[in-house]
Amino acid sequence: MERNEARRIANTRLIRTVILGAIATAAGFYWLGQQYGIEPDVMRGYILTTLLFVGLLAALGLLGAGLLLLIKRFNRGREKSDRL
Repeated sequence: MERNEARRIANTRLIRTVILGAIATAAGFYWLGQQYGIEPDVMRGYILTTLLFVGLLAALGLLGAGLLLLIKRFNRGREKSDRL
């Protein structure tokens, strides 16, 4: 089996696992909401708030990584000009 083919198969398995995990989590939330008598609208609000919070944290992480890359490039360019 070639390296690229093995990587493609591994990526396909990972994507399948993530999707199945998300479906199982959603089903678990739905079941728990039913068991504890939480209204579907309230549960939807909780889930949307959670997704917003996680999305905000992911965006902040990407922003921080971008800033670090910019600082690294800026310093690398400065080092080259200092050598000359």
